[in-house]
Amino acid sequence: MTTGEHTTVEEARRHEAELNERQRHVLDLLTAGRTNPEIAEALGITLDGAKWNVSEILTKLGFATREEAAGYWRWRNRPSARLGRAFRALLALPAVKLVAGGGLAATVAGVGIAAWLLFSSGSEGVQAPRVPPFELEALVTVVSNSTSVGTSITGGAVTPGQLPSAPETSVSILRWWFRKPDQWRWDIEQMSPSLSAHTLIVAASGDNQLIYDSSTNTVTRSPYAPVPGGYVTPPAMSFSLGPLPFDTMDAFIDAWRHTGNTPKTVGIVGVGIVLGRKTTIVEMGPTSTSSGPDGKETTSGTVRVWIDPERMFVMRGASGDEGASGQSYSMEVTSLRYGVPAAEVATGFTLPKGAREVAGGSSTGSTGGGSGIAVGGGSAGGGSSTWLQSVPGFLKPSYVPAGYAPADYARELLNSNETVAVEETLRDGGASQGSYLRIQQRKRADGLPASLRTSDRTTINNHDAYRGTDGAAKTLAWEQDGIAVLLTADALAYDELERIAASMTVQ
Repeated sequence: MTTGEHTTVEEARRHEAELNERQRHVLDLLTAGRTNPEIAEALGITLDGAKWNVSEILTKLGFATREEAAGYWRWRNRPSARLGRAFRALLALPAVKLVAGGGLAATVAGVGIAAWLLFSSGSEGVQAPRVPPFELEALVTVVSNSTSVGTSITGGAVTPGQLPSAPETSVSILRWWFRKPDQWRWDIEQMSPSLSAHTLIVAASGDNQLIYDSSTNTVTRSPYAPVPGGYVTPPAMSFSLGPLPFDTMDAFIDAWRHTGNTPKTVGIVGVGIVLGRKTTIVEMGPTSTSSGPDGKETTSGTVRVWIDPERMFVMRGASGDEGASGQSYSMEVTSLRYGVPAAEVATGFTLPKGAREVAGGSSTGSTGGGSGIAVGGGSAGGGSSTWLQSVPGFLKPSYVPAGYAPADYARELLNSNETVAVEETLRDGGASQGSYLRIQQRKRADGLPASLRTSDRTTINNHDAYRGTDGAAKTLAWEQDGIAVLLTADALAYDELERIAASMTVQ
């Protein structure tokens, strides 16, 4: 990829969230080589409508021709990219977000340091270091838009994001078995938020790869080609853990400094001990670029990585972002067996009984074009919600407490068109900092997560429901028609939550 092409792709990614769902479908058809009349027929719209959508796609993404747009979309939906978006959605890592008020905050996540350097800089002609078989386990914590983030790791104050309405922490365990570049397995067990608790498993063997999602009991299969040069592919290109594609610290620092179009700073800031190994602490930034309604861009965020210089292996990573994403993360290897006999590394995976195969090779947890979870601003000034009404198969309340108005919503898609989760936040008076009511729904093949089934049980619409707490907030969880539902409110009583729940019916 040339520098010009890389710049065009990077700019297109920044504006990808401006595409609506229909335009993403149009891009799918462009990639398949469809003409404007064929697009119009496939989508049941007029020819002028098809032409207008194609024109909007080119304008928003900044391409001159439909062929360029199709090439970009094909690149964005290659198996490795789809997989990366799935993991980012699973871990709630920074994604492109459209916030209330119409401002576009395009965040280029800086969490995938090893992968960012590897896949942005290119790998041709670079000699990869030899990596022996290993097994590791790591704890990953992501805090989103939280006042509890405090300060960035460089000491700057963190400005809380407008949304979501309450701080959310995602806690996951990563397990990684590596035998060789074309034989490995990743397991990500998400433990919180509770409604999203599930395990995503990716296993590669030779030229085949499968992705399994425990919550939907679905599996996708796709061809797999190891990265050129024998690199160890980092998990979903979203992690700062594991082996780096560099022989020396100087080579790593130089690569980071010259990656991308935004000026980078990088430096060694100390030493630390992780699992008894001496590590070199490297700090880098910025990790994100934000673009507001006026088109002006700002950069923010820093990341630190703890690198074992003998193995060139990242043992720990942490970030802070005082900018648009308002997110921070930490991840640390909690156990590591390095240089073990290959025969001892268990990379295989047997599908559970009844697993449903999903065609097309798309991965769970990515939106139609791949911006993680699609987020949009609601009506901050009040009025009734129309968003949930547009998502068939999910529950809609006919009652909400007086004064509560839509403030934020999100949806998560499977295979670019099947909605698997929806979320809406209402605020008392619609104020950005008022009391909130959050309604979260997720289709689950494995039922309501055990962490939500508390001892304080009640009954809603002939379904077992469970009262609980989330910090100072009250929660009510139940399963209905194959959908796990969680209501969370910081100022409502349980009887109000139960009244809302009793009014919810499938659309």
